[in-house]
Amino acid sequence: MSITEIKNNATCQRCQQSFVCNPSNIAQCNCSKIELSFEETQYIAKQYSNCVCNTCLLHLKDEFLKQQ
Repeated sequence: MSITEIKNNATCQRCQQSFVCNPSNIAQCNCSKIELSFEETQYIAKQYSNCVCNTCLLHLKDEFLKQQ
């Protein structure tokens, strides 16, 4: 298995749910399906130092947009 095929089981830093993370090939990671603006990404990065699941990404995106 090459490094680009490695997928990790991760725990969401926000909700503690397990999810599959693919940091070695971010284009193939589930999170790449969520479109985030630079500002949304910065908002999330200020709160969390590790990956969060897609459900939480969507909640955080919505939270950010409501603050605008």
